[in-house]
Amino acid sequence: MNSLSAIRRGGSLVLAGALVFGLPVLLQPVLSPSWGAGPSLVAALLAANLLGGALGARLPQPRGWVAAGFLALVLFSPWTSWALGASSALPACALVFVVSVLTARWTVDLLCDPPGSRSLWYALEAAGGGLGVLCLLAWGFAHLELTALGRLAGTLALAGSLVSLRLDRRAPSGDLPGSVREWRLSRPTTEHWLAAWSGFQFFHAQVAWTHHFAQVHANSTLSFGMVSLSVLMGLPAGALLAGKIPNVRWLSLAALGGSLLLPLLQGWLADRFAIATGPDVFPWDLLLAALVALVPSSAAIGLLYPWLLERLDPPGALPALVVANLAGGFAGALVAGFASLPLLGLHASLCLPAAGWVVLAVGFGSGGRPRWMAGVAASCLAVAGGVLWRAPLAPRTDYAVLAREEGWSGRVELVERKGHTFLVYNGSYALGGTRSIASQSWQAGLAMALRPRAREVFVLGMGTGVTAGALTRSTELRHARVVELLPQVVDLARGHFAPWTGSLFADPRFSIEVGDARTALRDDPNRYDLVLGDLFLPWLPGAELLMGREHLVSVREHLRPGGLFVQWLPLYQMTEPVFNDILATAGSVFGEVHLFREDDSTRSPMIALVAGSPGTGLSDSGASPEVLRTWTGRVSRMDFLSGIEPWTHDNRILRGIESGGINPGQPSAALALAGPRYQTWVSNALETKALDVDPHLRAFGPDAWRPVAHGYLKMLEASSREAGDFRSADTLASRARAYETESVLAR
Repeated sequence: MNSLSAIRRGGSLVLAGALVFGLPVLLQPVLSPSWGAGPSLVAALLAANLLGGALGARLPQPRGWVAAGFLALVLFSPWTSWALGASSALPACALVFVVSVLTARWTVDLLCDPPGSRSLWYALEAAGGGLGVLCLLAWGFAHLELTALGRLAGTLALAGSLVSLRLDRRAPSGDLPGSVREWRLSRPTTEHWLAAWSGFQFFHAQVAWTHHFAQVHANSTLSFGMVSLSVLMGLPAGALLAGKIPNVRWLSLAALGGSLLLPLLQGWLADRFAIATGPDVFPWDLLLAALVALVPSSAAIGLLYPWLLERLDPPGALPALVVANLAGGFAGALVAGFASLPLLGLHASLCLPAAGWVVLAVGFGSGGRPRWMAGVAASCLAVAGGVLWRAPLAPRTDYAVLAREEGWSGRVELVERKGHTFLVYNGSYALGGTRSIASQSWQAGLAMALRPRAREVFVLGMGTGVTAGALTRSTELRHARVVELLPQVVDLARGHFAPWTGSLFADPRFSIEVGDARTALRDDPNRYDLVLGDLFLPWLPGAELLMGREHLVSVREHLRPGGLFVQWLPLYQMTEPVFNDILATAGSVFGEVHLFREDDSTRSPMIALVAGSPGTGLSDSGASPEVLRTWTGRVSRMDFLSGIEPWTHDNRILRGIESGGINPGQPSAALALAGPRYQTWVSNALETKALDVDPHLRAFGPDAWRPVAHGYLKMLEASSREAGDFRSADTLASRARAYETESVLAR
């Protein structure tokens, strides 16, 4: 083969690798809205990708450049937008499958009988994949919408098709290799079983690694992309080292050593895995932690497959070996997502590949030494992994861990600090505790004050259960469905927060379920008088799904006539542009959206977004005008929201970048909507138009504007006192008394 043909083959492999390994990361946000959070999304994504790859590898036709051309047509088609908008996951899974069939057919054609070392060409493909994923994470998602990224990928596929057109090959591409025929009819050989095992443990590990890096919603594009990038950085190193290892026994021991590194490095870098704070454009420190922890391990446990490629004989047996490897990966991804993670937990799932390498090292050992080394290594793994995993994920000297439970995405710990107990998820996310009982209760209290006769209620998220427990005081309630993502949260809340949850876990009117609340509501055939959204961190991966147009439309369709949706938002954890985007999106769905403050403080403000079914007013269902004391305006009064584009499915990733939903990082105090910035925002919302003529306030009565004015002045008073301006605070308090109603809404 001449040098020009080699360059063309290398360039085609780089483009093919970028598509083979980059498209799953690109298509992950296409699948996640319809699939929902849980341990099975990444597993299903990889399984569909690997199953399609196995089929594509077995196909004798079309030629690789033709398959790449078809791939370009698929990516240019409206299939991506259709899959984004579908409520079912089937269109997205089918898209992943078809794309992987075509990319696998292309890459097998390129790798079949190349000149020189086959593992070297495989390393080049993996390096192209790493480059593609890095470009997606660091630039693509931040600047382009999903459809634009899909068209860019289609352009790359078309370019790869042209580059690999009429590429020289020693074997005619139209001939079906004899080894494939033989493999179909005969039993798999030892090499096939080894290739299958290599794929099984590798992709099982990748699913587990992805869940380790995700913090709350384990389906984040960020965590999946970072793990994929780290894996792809390790694969070329493993491929280049594979030719220097003489036999499977020593290869197994080398892979075992790499697996042993993982729990040790994870324990050392545990704090780095926590969500970072700050307005960084991209969390490079989190990526560095992923690379340090995963590159050595992925290089080691990825040794076996290129080792087999290098020793493949005859060369025509490549498709059969690829099929075996991808089939094993298909099984490994499914076992991780649907069995080991939900049944054994994250820690045990992370250690399973290492345990498998022990078995393989012992099985191929020819004497006592390899077995002895494998036994010692396994013992070290058990001791080191157990000690490190039992330590708090984010240790603090003033934390006392009272209880902990492990699940598919990490650990939930019950922590005591200064006499208060609270739940901490993966050492970085506080799920609530006894310090904020009044606040958590009021989140349900406001909703029930607005709809005191609500009979059917849906609660999105549970946490400590205090908010849902406050609903038990309603005598009108007939049924409440509470859905919490993490089963460990439900167990710890039931066992340790019972004094503050009322009769929540014993009341027959309440059904406590484990699952993704967003998709559970979407698939629920019932309609509700009240849908109550628990607090969430708006800068976490996946948060943009909870405020996207599709979810809000689902909520609207599940409200009965006169029903209300109440979603609490922590403004001190988001910027003003993000909050305005959320309001514009909600306004485009519901038409009329009202806002209520939690209290008068401006330091850590929380706002309830309240919207109803079409034609619903706040005064419906017997709400008292006293509830208006914390009313903070409605969207249709806010002229400064005009021209803001709603969050639709097609720009979700771009909005996720801007909100931090894909680049985690809580905004700094200088950027967050709190303090003077929050006070100015509220003033703009309330003072631009007269309150006494607002039709939504007058529906409560002609003087319903008075509690609004009273509450607003009390907020200004609190702000002045927090700033140390007591003279202005006293003046505002005097003005507020002029509007004070005879009673105050009980909290």
